[in-house]
Amino acid sequence: MLSGIGDLLSNPGRLGEALGPSIETTGEQQQLLRRAREVAAAWSELPAAQLPPAIAMLCRHITVRSECIDIEISTRGLYAFLQGNPVVMEATTMQPEHPLLLSFPTRLCRIGQGKRLVIDAAVKAGMSGRPNPKLIKLLVRAHCLKEKLRANPGTPIADLATQEKLSPSYVALLLRLTFLAPDITRAILEGRQPGSFTAQKLVTYSALPFAWPEQRQALGFA
Repeated sequence: MLSGIGDLLSNPGRLGEALGPSIETTGEQQQLLRRAREVAAAWSELPAAQLPPAIAMLCRHITVRSECIDIEISTRGLYAFLQGNPVVMEATTMQPEHPLLLSFPTRLCRIGQGKRLVIDAAVKAGMSGRPNPKLIKLLVRAHCLKEKLRANPGTPIADLATQEKLSPSYVALLLRLTFLAPDITRAILEGRQPGSFTAQKLVTYSALPFAWPEQRQALGFA
């Protein structure tokens, strides 16, 4: 998934087509494409702490199917990301959105007595090559909630929970995930989590430590 976003950022033709309705001048287009090249060049080395907020801004919707994972890239989020804006502009300030679609083929593989959805991608050194879509969606959702609170300071968690049609306790559990150690976050996004580590285990862990060394020990990343 991360490499797919990096490929998009390095594709000036597709970026120009997607951002065209939001760009007013040739100079602005050149500036955005230059920024995209810079981000693409450093994308694989982006600090883990910056990945979830970036993905939360860029990803509009993630659909997990048995044969593929479809990710809708928000053109508003992409524009704001390349402009360096921390918050995506409201719909009233931009043209109607036409999201980009990134699709990643997947397959079901038997792992022991169970099955796991595997993204068909080249396995990189140090990676298992088996990102867990549910874990990734969980992190993205957690950081989306955090960004909404940041955009509206003082919003009670209960009000946010009502807007998202979630319980306040579940929203609080999700928000805790935004304090995961950066290396744990990157490991999850790259599919290097322990084999027994699941989304259910992560979100229901009742005593998640705030200290990063203790997190690594408790969650099996030590």
